[in-house]
Amino acid sequence: MLLLSLFIFSNVLAKDEELINPCAKESVPLNNVLSHKSILLNNRVEINNTEMFLVSYLDNRGDVCYDKKYDVFFNISAGAYAFDTNTDTYKDIIKNTRFALHKAKLNGKNRFEFFDKADYANYIKRLEIQGELRSSVNDNFKGFELFYQPIVDADTGRIEGAEALLRWKSDQYGFMSPVEFIPLLEESSLIIPLGRWIIDTAAAQCNEWVKIIPQFVMHINLSFVQIAKSNVIKDVIENINKYEAGNEHFVFEITESIQMDSNIAIKRVLKEFVDNGFLLAIDDFGTGYSNFEYMKDKMFGILKIDRAFITDIHLTDNNRILVSFIIKMAHEMGVKICVEGVETKDELMAVTKLEADYIQGYYYGKPVKDVEFCRMIKQQERIKR
Repeated sequence: MLLLSLFIFSNVLAKDEELINPCAKESVPLNNVLSHKSILLNNRVEINNTEMFLVSYLDNRGDVCYDKKYDVFFNISAGAYAFDTNTDTYKDIIKNTRFALHKAKLNGKNRFEFFDKADYANYIKRLEIQGELRSSVNDNFKGFELFYQPIVDADTGRIEGAEALLRWKSDQYGFMSPVEFIPLLEESSLIIPLGRWIIDTAAAQCNEWVKIIPQFVMHINLSFVQIAKSNVIKDVIENINKYEAGNEHFVFEITESIQMDSNIAIKRVLKEFVDNGFLLAIDDFGTGYSNFEYMKDKMFGILKIDRAFITDIHLTDNNRILVSFIIKMAHEMGVKICVEGVETKDELMAVTKLEADYIQGYYYGKPVKDVEFCRMIKQQERIKR
């Protein structure tokens, strides 16, 4: 048996049975379930293609709205669940159909989705992880820590900075990839309070490492959510002012986003960073929208070229030509280049010839805990002497 759940604005529901029954081979009763209009299709009703059934329904719906003599704009999202009356409970049926409908709306609305068990399992896992993330943030950021990856001067090969990278250990799932948990932090806006902790923790480390390397610079990632939904410049200044290291020792990295293109408020916030003496960097340059407007306006002082362009650059002419063009253009505009993801000697030699300013990647070091990073830079300075 099949339960089809439609999410429709209530004022255009009056003739549902008249519209649905011509699409099926016999009369189909309608039932209101949890404020949605749900259609129960029993095993006597033969609908060979449920999606075609929905298309027919949508077409007929348009005719009814036309008869009303006024404009009606709406969309219909539908979710379906094929159930077994011998094993599925009423609660299971409603839950699974609601999830299918939820998925249809998440995927853009005005579409149809069948219930998928694997998708539901992933959805539940995401909810569990998000719940644990909230508990961790509320419990003095338990399980979170920062790792630091060296950023090296391309000419000297010496460490001159680091990127602070967030790590998290889940009680249930162990260490998790940032690719998994950071989107959940952003969706829930937990990245805002956590972001303050990241800035404070990274600033404290920078204050110590400037004593070892006077020109040391700490790179800190900012989420679009922090910029759009919080007073992030206030959070930055308050936390950094606790320490002696000046604003020139901090670079704030922002991943390319189309949301920044036309958002005047976002541009205003970024300008405040520049006005306060902070450097801004575009992270993963080349993988997003590559908005050159920010280069033109001197908004960003550093471009970080993504590893996608660096892998096997010594073997790929197109990558080499493209990276060379970006570097030359940036330098002519007074913007510095940091090449990310350098892992081999051949890649290092290739990007060095292209005259990048900074290099970051496993060739010089993986992200490590603060104690290990401190050991690295102290050893470097001992060798220098």
